[in-house]
Amino acid sequence: MNIRDAYSPLIAATEAAGYFVTDMPLDSGGDRVVCCGQRRAGGGYTGNSFWFAERDGRWFLGTWGGLLYFVPDVDTACSVAAAWLSANHAKTAFDVPDHIKTQFTLTVADESEFDPAL
Repeated sequence: MNIRDAYSPLIAATEAAGYFVTDMPLDSGGDRVVCCGQRRAGGGYTGNSFWFAERDGRWFLGTWGGLLYFVPDVDTACSVAAAWLSANHAKTAFDVPDHIKTQFTLTVADESEFDPAL
């Protein structure tokens, strides 16, 4: 996996918690990493998953429900990944649980804040 150094702490913390990380480029350009709850026996990942991306020092968390959040910093991203996957590693969730949003001060982000070209 060839991921920028910015993601190294997130990858290490997520894997240390017993979960998985893979890279997944965005169609619009740029990189992101996907945190996953389970590995399939035949290869690939399953279970709960969501993604993080760093843009100019700002951290974002995206869900497959199309929701986007600001994350205060990479250390918080590490904690969010471990907490959310520990709470639910088996089934992909539409949104971040409210208690995790509150605990880690996640705030809603607009896509134009993530990708100014939009």
